[in-house]
Amino acid sequence: MPSGTGESNEMLEHVKAWTKEVQKSGRLMRPFVLTPNGDTVLVSRYLAPIEPPEEIFPEGNNAAMKNLILQPKLSFVKISR
Repeated sequence: MPSGTGESNEMLEHVKAWTKEVQKSGRLMRPFVLTPNGDTVLVSRYLAPIEPPEEIFPEGNNAAMKNLILQPKLSFVKISR
């Protein structure tokens, strides 16, 4: 890994090229963040899955019922490809 960064050179170059392509469409893209130590890392290192709040489910639901409840809500989450 290069000095002062938490990512490999290959990853840095790939993300920089990808960012340039995305920015051609007018979208603002900042894929890197600084760690408390001053290292440059991808922001995705700070993303983690979270469980939805239990309050949105009626009592006694199984996993299949929870999926049916969540699917319409998740359809509004925009995924860029």
